[in-house]
Amino acid sequence: MPLEYVVGKRWISRFDVVGGGADGTTEIGYRIAARETLTVPAGKFECFRVEGRGFNSSPFRPPHEIIITFWLAPEKLRRTVALEEKRYHRQQVQHWERNELVNFREA
Repeated sequence: MPLEYVVGKRWISRFDVVGGGADGTTEIGYRIAARETLTVPAGKFECFRVEGRGFNSSPFRPPHEIIITFWLAPEKLRRTVALEEKRYHRQQVQHWERNELVNFREA
C-alpha cells in the first residue's frame, strides 16, 4: 500500500510464494484510479479506488492474468473497504472473488 494517496499514483508490487505447492511469482502494477463514495454493508465510505493488473507464473501451473480492484478509506480505517479479484487463464475467468466490509466500529 502506498504511504501517500493521490489519484494517478502508480507502483509495482512483486512477490514470490514458496512452499505448500503454490510456488510462483506474482507481479502487479497498481494505480490509484479515482476517488469515489462506496456503500457496503458496514456503511458509506469516501474511498480511493485502486486498480491493479498483472500476472502470476508458476512452474506447476499455467500463468494467470490477475485483475484486482480495491477501495480504501485511509482516513477512516487501515484495511480495504471492498476488494474484487479476477484471475484469467487464456482469457477465461478461472477465479472471481469480492469481499466487502460487513461491520465497522471505531475504537
